[in-house]
Amino acid sequence: MYTSLQQIKEEFNIVSDEIEIIRDKINQIRIENHPDKNKGAFIDDISKQKYLNANNAIHYLEKIKTNQNLIVVEKMTDLIKTVTDLIPNTKNETLNNNLTQNINSSLSNLYTKGLFPKISFSSITAVVTFFFLFPNQIKDNPILDHYIDTKSPLLLSIWISLLIFSSFFWLFISGREERAKQLLSNLKIESVQNKIFEDFIQFHQNDYFSKDDLSHYIHYNLKYNKRQPQSSFLFPANSNIINGEIAQNICEIIINRALKNEVIDKVEIQNLSEKFQLKKYR
Repeated sequence: MYTSLQQIKEEFNIVSDEIEIIRDKINQIRIENHPDKNKGAFIDDISKQKYLNANNAIHYLEKIKTNQNLIVVEKMTDLIKTVTDLIPNTKNETLNNNLTQNINSSLSNLYTKGLFPKISFSSITAVVTFFFLFPNQIKDNPILDHYIDTKSPLLLSIWISLLIFSSFFWLFISGREERAKQLLSNLKIESVQNKIFEDFIQFHQNDYFSKDDLSHYIHYNLKYNKRQPQSSFLFPANSNIINGEIAQNICEIIINRALKNEVIDKVEIQNLSEKFQLKKYR
């Protein structure tokens, strides 16, 4: 019996490493020494030994080939499993990236809206403050000196009011922006998303729901704080920064996780909106 490919190559004086080429050459030797060539009997003992050696070598080569095929199949199976396992993670990563992009866009729009009034009030306050800090500049200008009296109690009241109003306005806008930033950051937390889904299930009270049902619920409740969901402490009223795109992103993330954890099943229904059935949640 042969125990290695090298042993076979040396035995039959073969140089190639290709199993098929080695097999063909050995098979040719087996055919040449087959007993059928001599009416069912070997020509001599040498011919018999060559036939038996060739036959054993071919059996060994077939075994190697079978094992190689099994290895390839196993590797392909492992590869398919790896790719299959990566697909949910890749999808989840894509959904989270989309949510982050839309959140950043919403925050950018909010900062842009608050920028003009903050600059306007700050500029007016700065001009009036300049009048009081540098009154000689007014006196040296005949036009300004004619219209502006830096010693006027009215101008003093306006200046103080502007300082107070401008300070409170900056605090209000900055506070609103910070709350919005915190709110949108909360939306990326898995436990918060789970709580949103739990509130939706309690509100919906039906084992069947569509993607649009969940998306509309998220948009309507988080934006306008309607029906006071249990997670409302996370989301202040009139959260206009939560647009439809953000609600859709959160909806898709929740559904993707629910499908992965086998909480819901997709229902095969011909409809524009995907429909799902609650599987094991309550």
